[in-house]
Amino acid sequence: MRFTSPIRAALFCSLFLPIAWAACEPLEGCEYTATCPQTGGAGGGGAASGGATSGGTADASGGVAGKPGGGSPNGASGGGGPDSAGAGGEGESGAGSAGAPGASGGETSGGAGGSSEGGTAGAGGSSAGAPPCAGACTPPTPVCDVVGDRCVACTDDTHCAGATPACDKAAGQCVACTQSTHCTPALPACDVAHHVCVACVANADCPAKSPVCNPAVHSCVECLADADCPESASRCDLSAHQCVQCLQPADCGDPAASRCASGRCLGCAKDTDCSHISKKNVCSAAVCVQCTEASADACGANSCDPARKRCTQTPLGSVGLCQKCVSDRECIGGTLADADTRCVPMTFAGAPLPEAFCLRRASKTCTRPFVQMPDAVVSRSGAAAEKYCGVDQVSTRCEALLDLIDARTCSDGLATSCGCSRDADGKCTAAGSGALCAVVAGVANQCTYPCGTSNDCPTGKTCSIDAPYCH
Repeated sequence: MRFTSPIRAALFCSLFLPIAWAACEPLEGCEYTATCPQTGGAGGGGAASGGATSGGTADASGGVAGKPGGGSPNGASGGGGPDSAGAGGEGESGAGSAGAPGASGGETSGGAGGSSEGGTAGAGGSSAGAPPCAGACTPPTPVCDVVGDRCVACTDDTHCAGATPACDKAAGQCVACTQSTHCTPALPACDVAHHVCVACVANADCPAKSPVCNPAVHSCVECLADADCPESASRCDLSAHQCVQCLQPADCGDPAASRCASGRCLGCAKDTDCSHISKKNVCSAAVCVQCTEASADACGANSCDPARKRCTQTPLGSVGLCQKCVSDRECIGGTLADADTRCVPMTFAGAPLPEAFCLRRASKTCTRPFVQMPDAVVSRSGAAAEKYCGVDQVSTRCEALLDLIDARTCSDGLATSCGCSRDADGKCTAAGSGALCAVVAGVANQCTYPCGTSNDCPTGKTCSIDAPYCH
């Protein structure tokens, strides 16, 4: 573009040159020597009385001052460089107003004001771009978080020490831990939600003696539920988080340890400690049993075997004289308040027999074939020692007397087929003793036993010198 009038050209360039210069595009017909600034923008022009100035070029140190130009009322300011603002434009000679401030420069200093020969100096460029955090972070937040443009206590672990060696980068604060490697063996796990070192956050953090982590308090305990406990102590005491044998009597199913006390199953102290033990509801010597002589009523209509402490299938008062028994109350007359008979241990040929037998008390009068035995004995149910009516324990035994009363035979001619323990069919279960196989009442092979006098024999039988057995 060409102008015929210098005044028009000057006016056009003064209006549009700064815009084109800022966009790095030359205007035809206008003087243009500046290069594109890297950071700072162009400053405003200074007023002049004689003519306008053109814009100066930008460099690393700042814009060059505007040069005089003819005919323009305002002088252009210098362009800003990458590190500083451009200088203000020079005014032409003569009186004029101050140049406008230069545009913002780079990251360092602002531009100087433009000078004028006749007018006032142009104002300086605006200040450089501000550094992050305004360069003014002080304790307790002495570190600048450049990304967030804020002052914080830390941005990494190197800013932390002592009891808070780890940096919570999100909060910019020093904390006890952000991972377990920050913790000590005494408190080896990091509760990352609260940034504190604790005993555990998972079962894997706990030792074998306390293998379960209680998440509520981050402590290692023995258990949180029964499933955490071994068979030997299968219940979890939730108040103490310890495995115990029992929390209630029902947990103690062993008759020898039926009572629950302080988490342990112990022996019973009273009958009620056995109430949950099936068919053994009586306490005897710290063990739950079916019955004792003192609690024989537990067996109902049957007797209690006081030696084994269990109920039998034998009805009370059903066992006759010289028959085997286990309890005084089994004997006929044994249930009376002042019993006629009791269950008494016996001997044969000087050796004790394993069984006991129902015998009449000597104080109730002995009648044949029973004679008073020489020694006082204690009954099987524990009655005080006294004498009883029995048989001659030196030469015979109750089984032989019963075989005679029952007219048992010994077809094989053997004495061992008499005086034996018999099964339900009447057959010997073992070889007998204390008996004879002889002629009785003119009949051969009959079971009998030795005697001293006829009083040793049942009524109707006799004992003689030439045949010293009951016949």
